[in-house]
Amino acid sequence: MRIIPVINCDDFQCVKVRFAKLNEFIAGAPKIVHIDIADGIYAVKPEWNDPRALEDFIFENNFNFKISAHFMARKPSIEIINWSALITKAAIPLDCGENIRELADFCRERDIFPYLSVPPLLSAEEALKYADYFSEFQILAVSPGPSGQKMLNGILEKIKFLRDKLPSAILEVDGGINPDTVPLLKSAGADVILSGSYIFNSADPKLAYQKLQSVLSKMENLTELKIQFIKEKASEIRIEIIKMLVAAGSGHSAGPLGMADIFATLYFHILQHDPKNPHLDTRDRLVLSNGHICPVQYAAMAIAGYFPVQELSSLRKLGSRLQGHPHRLALPGIEITSGPLGSGLGQAIGIAIAGKLDAQKWRVYCLLSDGEHNEGSHWEAVMCAAKMRINNLVTIVDRNHIQIDGYTEDIMPLEPLRDKYISFGWEVLEIDGHSINEIIAAANEARTIYEKPTVIIAHTTPGKGVSFMENDYVWHGKTPNEKEAKLAIQEISRKKYD
Repeated sequence: MRIIPVINCDDFQCVKVRFAKLNEFIAGAPKIVHIDIADGIYAVKPEWNDPRALEDFIFENNFNFKISAHFMARKPSIEIINWSALITKAAIPLDCGENIRELADFCRERDIFPYLSVPPLLSAEEALKYADYFSEFQILAVSPGPSGQKMLNGILEKIKFLRDKLPSAILEVDGGINPDTVPLLKSAGADVILSGSYIFNSADPKLAYQKLQSVLSKMENLTELKIQFIKEKASEIRIEIIKMLVAAGSGHSAGPLGMADIFATLYFHILQHDPKNPHLDTRDRLVLSNGHICPVQYAAMAIAGYFPVQELSSLRKLGSRLQGHPHRLALPGIEITSGPLGSGLGQAIGIAIAGKLDAQKWRVYCLLSDGEHNEGSHWEAVMCAAKMRINNLVTIVDRNHIQIDGYTEDIMPLEPLRDKYISFGWEVLEIDGHSINEIIAAANEARTIYEKPTVIIAHTTPGKGVSFMENDYVWHGKTPNEKEAKLAIQEISRKKYD
């Protein structure tokens, strides 16, 4: 679940103050915020309604905000035109006075993602009439009017109903948000909550926002103990990688070690999966495009319980299930057979499309290297995912700046990588690929981005945890000898308890 702050003010000075406050304490870029646009008929119109003034204010202060808006108007198209340069998402009232499907197309023509807002007095069944046209729905939990209202009766039942009927849709709830209602809303099936009154009517908006986040973290079992547990699993994975490579006598060291934190977080917190039932229909699909780093996936899977840890020593042996590149038919839990770089994203898109066609809620996580961005086939897939709005796909790029022949910027410069993905129509998140908190936060944020595919550019250190391997491209395709392996394991073991 994700919390998005709402800015509702009668005067522009208040709007500016609240944007400035959010800029101080909301992490990430762009920062996500929601506003309500009213026409005075459907709901009370504030004294300010000047998108140009807000656009100038954001530009002058160099703020980086992504704005969604609920157009509380009888004729939303008029206001959408006025605000089209500033917003990226538009919530369309189910009971407005215009054709809903035409309004949705009207938004899409302007590169604005439309979603349907269900007012309190209309039943959830009414929203189902438009299930073929929208992938995200907003449930208004209070009546249009003064701020600070309590959540209305029947809202939780409405959310549960929509979640049951629309398992793959994003459900957003607006109104009545506080630390007591957050657990109820999450349990009912909400994906996003909008909070304005609780945050900004508090003496300390930052503290109020953090309190809501804390409630969510506790529900997701994201305690300091859990973070430490994942870090220890990452260390175990690194140790097993070293053992595997020494036993095999060939393979890749730097990439697997650098991705250990991400794989530990995926297998021990993020992924919906069952090691005892690897073909579970509702499992998330993990697609490893750069298959040569498979020792990290094998180690994570073994430690998670997919197969005995002792089997890791068979890496790259004749007849082993653990080949130098993953083989889907050999090992349950492997989703694709990988090897040719640049082909993984295309396969992941196909899997994601299948999930959407079957109205499934599972997600596809595609992991790939920065070096394989040299492949033209990868960029064809990037274009396809944006064109088809593959929003149940999350791509994680291992941005470690090395490939087998040297450093990426010497072989084939990739920068500005972020800007390239943005220009191709993707949502881009950048993280420290060794921060468990940032990995989890990015995955959670990606679940709430429904208008486009998401790429997480994870900045990692190749060879992470072994000082004599770190940031040295020579270790891309080199394995340690017995002496080096002993030193590496000793260093990883020390850091495990630092």
